[in-house]
Amino acid sequence: MYDVGEAEGTAYLVMEHIEGETLADRLSRGRADVAEAVAVLTQAADVLVEAHRLGVLHRDLKPENVMITRDQSGRDHVKVVDFGLAIL
Repeated sequence: MYDVGEAEGTAYLVMEHIEGETLADRLSRGRADVAEAVAVLTQAADVLVEAHRLGVLHRDLKPENVMITRDQSGRDHVKVVDFGLAIL
């Protein structure tokens, strides 16, 4: 999240636009191999550890809220999205 605020009585969030696919989309094409699954889940866990360190509990973790993008070297990079139900 880049920013949060309120304008004319309406709350807003400014977030990154992410190119890629959800984990749900990836899994709809078939089972992931063990190495891919470990890489994706490890990165997602790292995000949650950092969120918890900051006092944020996601509360809606599911394959639809895990985005898989490609970094510049072509490797998968994972982002956990939709903190709309998160609590501090």
